[in-house]
Amino acid sequence: MNSRNRMYTPRPRLRRNVPFFSIILVIIIFVFATQLIQNEPDQNQSGEFLGILQVSFINVGQGDSILIKNPQNEFMLIDTGSGDQYDILKSYLDNQNVEKFEYVIFTHPHADHIGSADKIVKEYDIECLIMPRATNTTNTFLRLLGEIEAKNMVITTAEARTVGKEYIFGDAKFLIVAPVKDEYENINNYSVVIKMFYGDNSFVFTGDMEKNSEDDIIDKFGGGISADVLKIGHHGSSTSSSQKFLNLVKPQIAVILSDGGKSYGHPHADALERITNTGAQILRSDLHGTIVISSNGQTLDIKTEITP
Repeated sequence: MNSRNRMYTPRPRLRRNVPFFSIILVIIIFVFATQLIQNEPDQNQSGEFLGILQVSFINVGQGDSILIKNPQNEFMLIDTGSGDQYDILKSYLDNQNVEKFEYVIFTHPHADHIGSADKIVKEYDIECLIMPRATNTTNTFLRLLGEIEAKNMVITTAEARTVGKEYIFGDAKFLIVAPVKDEYENINNYSVVIKMFYGDNSFVFTGDMEKNSEDDIIDKFGGGISADVLKIGHHGSSTSSSQKFLNLVKPQIAVILSDGGKSYGHPHADALERITNTGAQILRSDLHGTIVISSNGQTLDIKTEITP
């Protein structure tokens, strides 16, 4: 047969599809990496986070009120202190140019935590209001419920089934840590407890939880409850801050909000001893006034209203 008429069947060119699949793989990797970047605070070339998370432990005497500001200039409020401290709280909010809240948490229905809650609900827009299922019949609590109803607000309930639920707060996020159970004898143990994350830093805010709730958190989270900053439970009462719980949290900084013993003797000496045993730096609103802790996602900066 003449070679010019010989039939020629080319071999399959399997490599032709390789560039196509490579392009698809690159696109998938790019999308995944973009999502990771979007979920982390921006960093500069030295690895420091550009945005600042600012946590203000407001000095409202014998009570709790904590304002958190994220790098997106959004605000979150945990408790209000007692009703007679509202002017102090309102002045601080005005100085921070607060007009609305992304989140408000009323940890439990005691007057030194929700004394001005009705005014906050009435005067500010709130995207998400988080409260425990605990109730009482005080006028303070009933006024709060009245304002919530007047604004047709929906309460996001923190309870056993919501433990571990994650909420996004700009570049930060937080988890519901407690109440772990739906029934407690002491209303303090219904306190909404959260752990907030920002970069490598973390904060635990505890309301008035006592040892029973601490034990439940230990059983649920173990060492996962560790944090750089711990807001000490129940104003430094002897019924809170067990050594076992403190040793698991291992805080660098422990913040106590109280009037220095004028009302209930808080903080109690035995609780202070246990906190001291952790090696944490102790900051007290009765000694330091309003305490502001700022995080760039890696390091913490402390400013206090008063230098003892």
